[in-house]
Amino acid sequence: MTVEEQPLLVDFGFANRMNSLNTYSGTYHYASPRILGLLFEGHDQFTFKPDDDLISILCCFYFNKMKSGNFVEDFKCGHFKDIKEFWEGAFEPIFWKQMYDAAKKCDYAKLKEYMRNI
Repeated sequence: MTVEEQPLLVDFGFANRMNSLNTYSGTYHYASPRILGLLFEGHDQFTFKPDDDLISILCCFYFNKMKSGNFVEDFKCGHFKDIKEFWEGAFEPIFWKQMYDAAKKCDYAKLKEYMRNI
């Protein structure tokens, strides 16, 4: 639930199939920069890593916390490269970088701690 008591559903699980080639399905707006890079390069099948799911959760968290006005519409118009660049820039500030680094390292405890403090 959000602060406004709106339901927020996030469904992940690509990393459960990390030892085999899979086709990405789902909204690419919240895909990890690594996945977006592969999609931009034209790959249609690749393996998923646990940090891809954690970074996707972080993208959803960021978007839910930061969305406002034109941000939502501008974001929805992007393509793989644009969205990848958006996330790379979004995670540059130290606070978000710390969360991104924790997700990248699959440090669940640290990521949870950072998310609680926002």
